[in-house]
Amino acid sequence: MVKIYVKNADGQKVYVEVTEAQASAYREEKQKEWRSEWNEKYHTVSFDEMVEAGYDLADADSDIDRIFEEKDEIKRRKSMLKTLKKAL
Repeated sequence: MVKIYVKNADGQKVYVEVTEAQASAYREEKQKEWRSEWNEKYHTVSFDEMVEAGYDLADADSDIDRIFEEKDEIKRRKSMLKTLKKAL
């Protein structure tokens, strides 16, 4: 007989005496559970974690051409204002 522990509803360890076969099956199931949790944690990342890590996500709705055109327009307006200020 082998003693294994399981956690009850309160999270406390409860030692149970079981046969070798039951202990082996329990260990295999626990390993599958841990492996599954690890895979899920490894392959699942929240956007908040990505942003905190320094990664930035592209906005699919943004139009890059329009953004550059607006920046060029702002530069053009500034240069025109400088020219007008010099003329005064």
